[in-house]
Amino acid sequence: LTSTTPQVPRLLTDRPEQFEMADYFQINASHPLIHYDRKTKKHTSTSYGAAFEIIRGVFEGSEKLAAQTRSTKIGGKIDSVEAAAVEKDGKIVVFAINKSPRSVPFKLVVDGLPFHLSYEHQALSFDDINELKTFELENSVVTEFPSDSGLLLPPLLLNRIELMK
Repeated sequence: LTSTTPQVPRLLTDRPEQFEMADYFQINASHPLIHYDRKTKKHTSTSYGAAFEIIRGVFEGSEKLAAQTRSTKIGGKIDSVEAAAVEKDGKIVVFAINKSPRSVPFKLVVDGLPFHLSYEHQALSFDDINELKTFELENSVVTEFPSDSGLLLPPLLLNRIELMK
């Protein structure tokens, strides 16, 4: 018996080109991940979709590692930086969010020792906390940061830091 039903991707966001017109929403249905512009007939990734892409890329198929973050507080209540570490495909990947409007030095300690080896640092940046960017689907949503300048988390960024052995 052969089915004529087309194979649907696991997530619609994985193959938006298969759909003539669609908007993709989070569960609360108020923040689209991908937007379809009826005038240009193009799909674009929203800021929410870009953030989802980065978070999914770090955490999907990974194993969360024990990690601690020490950070100054914003308004005395909220950590200005939060981070988590995972092992993915045999590599350690750190996901860090800088919620402050200032660049912040980020020190990595692995197994009790300061990490001094190389790393790849990518981030999704925002100029303002309320900024809603859109991205062409074929373009990367992240900015690459050189590892030779020290690990500095620029303001208002979602960061993906892959440690090299």
